[in-house]
Amino acid sequence: SLLCYRTYCPHNSHPTQTLALAEIIMDTKKIKKKPFQKGCGHNPPQSDLEVDGFEGDVNEEVKETVDRALYAIQNDEADEDSITEMKFPGSTYTLLFTSPIISIPFIFASMSTLLCYICLLLSLFNLFSESSPDNLFGVPAGVKPEVRGAQYVGVLVGVLMEEEVPDAIQLFRTFSKESLYNNVPKLSYKRFLFSCICRSINGYLYLLSVFLVIVQADNVLDIFYDLLALQFAQSIDDVSFNLARKEMFGATLFAATNHDHMIEPSTRKNSCLRRNFLLKSILLINLALMYVGLIYVTLQQRNGAYVCPSISVNFGDEVWEEALIHGHERPRFLEYSYFNGIYKVEGNFNGRPRYVEKNKWNGGEFAATVGAEIVFCKESGRWVFTHEDIYKHVSVKIKGEDGCGWLIQSDVSVEYDLANIQTNWMFWTGSVTMGAQNVEIVCNKCQDESDCNYQGICLDEGLCLCDSRQESFGSRCELHTACNSIYDDYQN
Repeated sequence: SLLCYRTYCPHNSHPTQTLALAEIIMDTKKIKKKPFQKGCGHNPPQSDLEVDGFEGDVNEEVKETVDRALYAIQNDEADEDSITEMKFPGSTYTLLFTSPIISIPFIFASMSTLLCYICLLLSLFNLFSESSPDNLFGVPAGVKPEVRGAQYVGVLVGVLMEEEVPDAIQLFRTFSKESLYNNVPKLSYKRFLFSCICRSINGYLYLLSVFLVIVQADNVLDIFYDLLALQFAQSIDDVSFNLARKEMFGATLFAATNHDHMIEPSTRKNSCLRRNFLLKSILLINLALMYVGLIYVTLQQRNGAYVCPSISVNFGDEVWEEALIHGHERPRFLEYSYFNGIYKVEGNFNGRPRYVEKNKWNGGEFAATVGAEIVFCKESGRWVFTHEDIYKHVSVKIKGEDGCGWLIQSDVSVEYDLANIQTNWMFWTGSVTMGAQNVEIVCNKCQDESDCNYQGICLDEGLCLCDSRQESFGSRCELHTACNSIYDDYQN
């Protein structure tokens, strides 16, 4: 009838009945009969229709009333400034300020809130247990592309799933101290603010846990499973409140959780302009902070910040009796232990750090010797030990056939940091050895002088600087120079 009157057939509709119907709709939706506010997208629809039987102010009243009723129907919501009464959301946080401090509902709400905090804090303690002084968030050295994509999607999902911070901001924005005192004088505005703060703490504990879960993940499914688990931990208070509403915890809590406190919202200046700006700002700020942190972690991983920069490698006592070495016409006897020593990261290869052999004396560059390398072979998914001057066959150079020929190779691995590899290694001894050998790999990063055997100092980058006066050397200053002179007792 309203649509017919306002749009199609005003001359066939009775204006008095239309006005009455519009007023009923407005009363049902709790809309005040007042002119539309301009701006915020709330302008009434325009029309040049005239109504038979009404002139002047009466005609305008009918049209305005119908326009407001139609707007309410089309948008299925009332204008914020037209809402006469609202009620507090059903939550244990509401019981924190609507129930007396010495009462069962208040104790119930406090315990539910505390339980929620405990679950989130335990999650944080567990996540921070992976941290170290140089890796506060326990971030892995690197992740696969699909995991990287899931991390960025997970941040968006995690922020959208968080409800407590937006609810706290909405409550604070809607109910002022004056409106609370005028409608429910017995309620304390300080306790109301305390409840909002408790909501916000819950929300930011959840967001921090989400961030740590995402940056520590190295598997796609782990990200989304952990998000669901954290969402459950955050919503424990809602679960307990809904159970209390079903009279699962007694009549007292049943009555407290089913009692609605109706209150008239505050009328603040420029509320139309600030309608959703604050809520959107908080959402965008939280999202931006999470993405900034994730981008920083991504850049650090690409720069190798979470990789051990220097390792000591011990290849054991495996030998190759007829090794083919560049510059030598005849095969040579090769002991793999010759390549024991310090390897340092120099750039990337196939998305993993590239470790290059260094001088055994001081960990610096070789003067003339060509160092070996340990790199990741994408084709086989293994870490491989190579040397450009050593051949497997007279017709094939080590880096020829498959692009990452090997002298020693690990099992298939997805590890980005060579120091964290726990695998067996296979040696080339003229043929593929069936019995795998263990390779000892130790990170040379130090924490204090004790890691340098008190023969040097630990630098900020985690490397030992050996004291030349004590003639010590090695990655941990564990070695000493040979005796420079000896004496005999031939004629003594």
